[in-house]
Amino acid sequence: MVTPESYAANLMQAVSGPEGFFAGFPSSKVAFAVQNMIEKWTQDDALNKVFALMPNMLNLGFEVMDQVARAGPEGSIAAVRTGIETQMKEIQIAMKAGLWAGAGSTYSAIEEDFFGTHTLMQTYKTLAWNTAVTPRMRRYWNKLYTPNWPNLTTAFTLMLYDYMTEADVLRAGAMDGWSTDHAKALLETMWYTPSLYDLTRLADFTELDQTWALKQMRQRGLKDEDMARIWQMLEIRPLREEVRTITGKGLYCRQHGYWTHDYFEGILMELKLKTKERELLSYVGDVAYTVELLEEWIEILRWRFRTALISEEEFLQGLLDLGVIYEKANCIVELEKARGYYGYY
Repeated sequence: MVTPESYAANLMQAVSGPEGFFAGFPSSKVAFAVQNMIEKWTQDDALNKVFALMPNMLNLGFEVMDQVARAGPEGSIAAVRTGIETQMKEIQIAMKAGLWAGAGSTYSAIEEDFFGTHTLMQTYKTLAWNTAVTPRMRRYWNKLYTPNWPNLTTAFTLMLYDYMTEADVLRAGAMDGWSTDHAKALLETMWYTPSLYDLTRLADFTELDQTWALKQMRQRGLKDEDMARIWQMLEIRPLREEVRTITGKGLYCRQHGYWTHDYFEGILMELKLKTKERELLSYVGDVAYTVELLEEWIEILRWRFRTALISEEEFLQGLLDLGVIYEKANCIVELEKARGYYGYY
């Protein structure tokens, strides 16, 4: 690699070479070579000095960052401007020094890179242009050149308010690049789809068609397994109060022995009640019927005791045979005796 030292050595060798060698060497070229050598020495020395300043150049600018950060949410434009002026003075000095060395632009470019002057200028001027001018000019050019026809979404909204027709909406879709079929499909997706809450409230007042309800749930993104479960609820939702009335009457009939267990179970199945609910209602009916029988047999034993058909001991035993706990059975007997019924009416 050629260095300033090797270049100078070669030049001196040429000047002090064999006799006749220098005679054929034009004096102008010699002067140029000497001048070129001096220039290279100067540039090499200046570059060494520039790179020796690298630590200082890397540190320059942080004071501006600190001032801007401490200035608050909006920073300090004055601190940024002062930072730019300081850096430009340093770059000016580098350019002057570089001019004497024949490398003014190189020196200034090095300092700009280490200072970050380009980025600082962006925050000061470029951001100002982009904030103050660009948005306004964009609106100006949009006013002149943007197509004066709404996009598909806006056209659909205007159609809802009767400012446009469906044909106008499809035309807007075509301008957005959609085929007629795709524009129609997109238009269909823009209509409001009833939510699950909407479907539930509708089912409170009207019987829903299964095909229609499943279509709404599908458009809402529900999976098949979820739709199947939800439909079971929607199917009986409008009749829920009526179902409760029927089950209440059914429990009354079962309790008083007007309906058998099997008949009551069949009614519950016709009402499409779920298995667990049907089992619980059937169980409640059986318990109510058993309690009703028990109370009637207690009343029979009570009147037999009052009319002296059975003795006190037979009254107590009869209660125990019905399954009444001894403590409760004894209380019933004692209550009748306290009322004055003791073997006679």
